[in-house]
Formats: sequence, C-alpha cells, structure tokens
Amino acid sequence: MSDIHAKLAAYFQRHVPEASYGHAGYWYNEPLSQYPTPADVERLARAFLEDTTFQALRLGTWLGTPDGRVIAAAVRQVLPSPYRPYEQLFVAALIRAAQLQAQGEKAKAKKWLVGAVGTGAAATLLFVAGRSG
Repeated sequence: MSDIHAKLAAYFQRHVPEASYGHAGYWYNEPLSQYPTPADVERLARAFLEDTTFQALRLGTWLGTPDGRVIAAAVRQVLPSPYRPYEQLFVAALIRAAQLQAQGEKAKAKKWLVGAVGTGAAATLLFVAGRSG
C-alpha cells in the first residue's frame, strides 16, 4: 500500500462515522451528488481543506500534488462501501483539494523566498557598505 493509500485509508476510517451522520449522502454538512457538478467538487474540496486532519495529510505541497490517477486508485481501494456511489465526486474533490493546498503552500514558499532574498540583499549591502567605509 502506497503512502497516499495509507493516508487516505486512515483518514476515511477515522472520519466516516462522524462525517456521514449515519447517512452516506452527506460528508459533514455537505450533501453529496452521484453526478457532481464543478460547484459540488469545489464545495467538497473546500470542506476537506477546512479539516485540520485532512490538511495534515499534505496531499498538496509546494512541490506539487500526487498524480490524479494515484488519488483515484487510492480512493477506489479505501472508500467505504456506503460512499461508492460518490466515488467520482470524492476523487475530483480530493484532487482539487490537493491542488488548492499546493497553491497555498507555493504562496507561502514565495513569501518566504522573497523575504529571504530581501534579507540577503540587505545583509550584502550592509557588508559592502561596511567594507567601503
């Protein structure tokens, strides 16, 4: 079992009982659709991102996201049977959540890089100014 399979299996195992409220047509407060629209995918992806346990899976990093086929294969293997009719929605939402998470991580990395470059440039200027004075 790959790392992604193991992470998603543990996540679903832990969250399905409380997320479904005893009814597989919901994931927490999000109604699920067997024929998802882009809005359905976005809504479930954002619901995943609001979950700190999901955030800790780190499917999306500043280096990128796992291949969608890897996520799809993992979901097929670990999605509990009551959620099987919503497999397409879960795959699309997890891929989108990973993309959104990666975008956020890249933005953080850019801010850090800009700060580091700015600090380095300032230190270099101070060093050069100190040597010439």
